[in-house]
Amino acid sequence: MNARTIKLLLEYLPTIPDVNPVNHYQDSVEKDFDREDVGKFVRSYADLSIGWKAAKQLANSDVPFPAFIEGSDDWVFRAYLYCLNPVLYKSEHISGALALASSRMKNSREVINSMLIQDMYNYANIEADTSIHRDTIAAYEKLFYNVVDRHLDHMFIRNVVYPNGRFVEIYDRYLDNEELGNILLRIGYNNGRSDVLHFAGFKSGLLGSLTSMDMPQKLESIVMANGYILARNGWANQREHAVGLASARNLIAAAKHGGESAQQSSSFTPYGDDLMAEVIRVKGEQLSARPIIADALTSS
Repeated sequence: MNARTIKLLLEYLPTIPDVNPVNHYQDSVEKDFDREDVGKFVRSYADLSIGWKAAKQLANSDVPFPAFIEGSDDWVFRAYLYCLNPVLYKSEHISGALALASSRMKNSREVINSMLIQDMYNYANIEADTSIHRDTIAAYEKLFYNVVDRHLDHMFIRNVVYPNGRFVEIYDRYLDNEELGNILLRIGYNNGRSDVLHFAGFKSGLLGSLTSMDMPQKLESIVMANGYILARNGWANQREHAVGLASARNLIAAAKHGGESAQQSSSFTPYGDDLMAEVIRVKGEQLSARPIIADALTSS
């Protein structure tokens, strides 16, 4: 469901009193700006399981199912029927979606989520890679992880993948402190199918496809580019949470000590001078006085 469908659905659903408004508003000041229609839409649009909740709410009321739910969103209607009578309207795909949404299938669900978040990864592709029927995947996505219709809503997708931005990836011990499901979701969002399959434990062939002679140069380029981005955005002044910048400095020093020929053969060479200039500009004499920087400067 996209934003328009969700808005129509919210206008149609029977009103249920909010018995705990504190869950939705951080403090009393925000109540001055509260409008019931706006708050309801914001909460519902951010709720990935709005499809199932709407179906269940309609089934528990006397309100008939709305006619504007159509196309692939008909999974909401099927869930509505299932909630009315799970025996009469039994559906293996609705049952499968409920199973995926349960706590017992947390690991499998996180793999599916990391696939659904990708633009070019459709239900048929996920079926081929996981052996879970595409209709079960579709039912789960429409009812419990509604992202496919909102791939072009970049702010929404960003809030799902990086609610606090990319800063979390820069912090020391990021892999220890972050849930593996969130890490896998970001792998899918940033790098796509092969990387997700590899880290999820499937036979992806990723390592074999990357064993080429230019891998060291590509790795150096990534390290240098990451270091340059950190340096120009304030990390040149930091000792902690700046491993990426330290790695880039070490590469610069190694290239300088290795001689001109070694430096020319590396694909990260174009970044070296820019990174060094940015670090020195931000940090000044204090940074240039450090041994590793001084060595790099004097050897040039």
